[in-house]
Amino acid sequence: MLNNFKRYIRENIFPFTSWLPRYYIFFKWAVIPKAAVVLDLACGEGYVSVKLAARCRKVVGLDISSNDLLLAEDKKSRSKFKDRIDFTLGDILKMPFAEGTFDLVVCMDALPQIERDREALAEIARVLKPGGRLVITTPWRYTCSSILFKAQTRIKKLIPRFMYRVYFKGNIKWYEADNETISKCYNIYHQYDVQGLEEKAKPFLQLAGYRYFLQKYGALATDITYGVKGLWTLRFILFWIAVRLDWYLSGNRQGYSFIAEFTKPV
Repeated sequence: MLNNFKRYIRENIFPFTSWLPRYYIFFKWAVIPKAAVVLDLACGEGYVSVKLAARCRKVVGLDISSNDLLLAEDKKSRSKFKDRIDFTLGDILKMPFAEGTFDLVVCMDALPQIERDREALAEIARVLKPGGRLVITTPWRYTCSSILFKAQTRIKKLIPRFMYRVYFKGNIKWYEADNETISKCYNIYHQYDVQGLEEKAKPFLQLAGYRYFLQKYGALATDITYGVKGLWTLRFILFWIAVRLDWYLSGNRQGYSFIAEFTKPV
């Protein structure tokens, strides 16, 4: 029983501590029809794909990493909706799907890492059915602790520096990083605002709606969860508190990330 509990924590709490704002806002905001066939782009280890399978008829997860897909297949094998899930190795710029295959395409924070992003949007439009939708999340401003510590004089007094450790790429100390370092770390080619993304998608897709999320308290919680080992449940609680602080207290209503919905013209 203890092993089952530890597995639940590892599979359900851990991914949410890193991705909670995106998961939370996506599953709360996006309309996912039960009859829909959904494509999860850059699905990684399959967290979103497995959760989507409980809400729609079919999910296909696409990723360029065979290692990530092995982990995704393992998660699929333990899902009670595994018959609704398929994982495919492929490139977003040349997807192995027929034209008009999907009702909904989900792309969570992947587009900034694609250098030829306009081509990617055209390919997404190709595999969407007429009237189909693309729901995308993306940061418009990358943040790190060095920015937040300087900007938030009250909050920084509450967060001791010993809570941060050397980050996982290039021996980066997260609280000393700047935006340029973060972009290099993640191979970021683009930073979008809503209008810029709408302009790139305009030849293929039409903007239907958007909202910002991950405001200053959520961004600080992100830094702490990336900087501290273990303590998954406490990190989850921290995010839960931060998201609500943003809603009730934050004057920054624009947020650091946004979720947008595009439709393919009929």
